[in-house]
Formats: sequence, C-alpha cells, structure tokens
Amino acid sequence: MRKYLQDSLAQLSVGGSLLSWHSQDGLLPEGIHDCTLSSAKKYLATNKHRLELWENLEEVVREMVDWSLTGVLYIAGSFVSDKELPGDLDVTFDMSNESKRQRLLAMDFLEENHRRIMNEYRIQWYVNNPARIGASFIDYFQYAGEDVAVAKRIDIKHKRGILRISSW
Repeated sequence: MRKYLQDSLAQLSVGGSLLSWHSQDGLLPEGIHDCTLSSAKKYLATNKHRLELWENLEEVVREMVDWSLTGVLYIAGSFVSDKELPGDLDVTFDMSNESKRQRLLAMDFLEENHRRIMNEYRIQWYVNNPARIGASFIDYFQYAGEDVAVAKRIDIKHKRGILRISSW
C-alpha cells in the first residue's frame, strides 16, 4: 500500500468515529460505513486524479438536486481502496425507502443521463430499486470479486466495506 494514501485513509471519520484500513489488503473493513460527502472527499481525494473523480461526483449530485432527487448514495469499488489511480467511481443510488414518484423521477434521470455520466464523469452508476428482482448492488459491492481477489491475493468472497452517504 502506498504510504501517503495509507496515512490519509487511516483517518477517515465515519459515523462519529475514526475508521482504519486493513493493513494487509488496503480495503475498507467489512460493513457499511456512514460518512458525509465532505469527510469522504477529504480523505479519499488524495491526489489530482482522485480529486477529479470526486469533483465529477459532486457535479452529478448537483444535477440530482436540480432534479429534486432524494435517496442514499453508496460509494464502493477501487475508489474506496488503496488504489492510487482508480479507473472510475462506483456509485449505487439506493431508492429502497423512496416514494414511487421519487423512484420514477430517478429512473427518468438515469435513463436520460446514464451514458453521459459514465463517458463524461467516469462514474459507474447503479440503482438499488425495490421493484427490481435480484441481487442488491449494495450487497454485490461488499465482496472482493475476481479482479480484486487476484490482485490482492485474497479470497473472491472476502467481505469489504463500502461508504453510505445519506444526506447530500
């Protein structure tokens, strides 16, 4: 793990307490960790590349506010790891507790903007919708997966943490 990133990430404040990283694998500890957009930015946007990705997320969040969208954002993938130059930012927009009107509005927003968000902002956008049958993206992103498992020499089913941002 790169020392500057390890030192910075070791101090991420979530849920009123400091969250430390697994020293062995560079992933968030297992579980869902509550934090704010500003605290996540402070400790995850540790270089120019990461800052650019995070500012892209902030722009998309502004667009969502303009659409009057509500919901919970989950940040996952390599951006919440020790990877110096993540290729993108994985975000799950959870609408499980939103009204039918909000879910429809969000689906309209994503249908209209999904491709642009990926191409222009490098954000992989996923939706957790209670009307959707199948596995939850929130659950999916809590496993290492094949690429991470191979790169870090850990079990493919190794559990890892994700960040939950409830207010934006």
